[in-house]
Amino acid sequence: ASGGPYGGIYVDKEYLKMYETIFGEEAINNLKKEDISEYLTIIREFEAKKRTVTANYGSHFVTRLPAVLNEMFSNEEKIQKIQSSYLKDKVSVVRDKLKLSPSLMEVFFKDSLENIIDHVGNILRSIEDVHMILLVGSYAESPLVQETFKNEFANLEIIIPQDCNQVVMKGAVLYGHSPMYISA
Repeated sequence: ASGGPYGGIYVDKEYLKMYETIFGEEAINNLKKEDISEYLTIIREFEAKKRTVTANYGSHFVTRLPAVLNEMFSNEEKIQKIQSSYLKDKVSVVRDKLKLSPSLMEVFFKDSLENIIDHVGNILRSIEDVHMILLVGSYAESPLVQETFKNEFANLEIIIPQDCNQVVMKGAVLYGHSPMYISA
């Protein structure tokens, strides 16, 4: 095992930074404290959306704003915050929803994917005779992650098991029952 802070949770952090830009860090922290179910709804909704992001995705992503945040700020205030930030031309407000450009969704993935590709590339340079990469975990379900690996490591076979999010758990259970099962 090796690695670093490169997984899907860091894509979520980039997404939440967008909310902080529009509504302010204090408003997001208050949402977490006062209405955790709405905050978790934001995260769950994004989790589903990020599993549909592909390179050159054609249409915008629409996400519902929590009622609490929508009531705290008028549409004009939200639009003003967006227009005066890096989100200009990437996010629009449509009643109680945010409309995100495909390019912004790719930006959320950018640092995470670059770090993963660099890390895996460094590992591959230090090991001989590698012919395939096995992508596992919930982040491996992302078409953008899959496409990136297939493009960056075109000389290797990329294996993506069905239910790749469950593979890690199944491996942990197997290891718990028989630690000698995994040798390296």
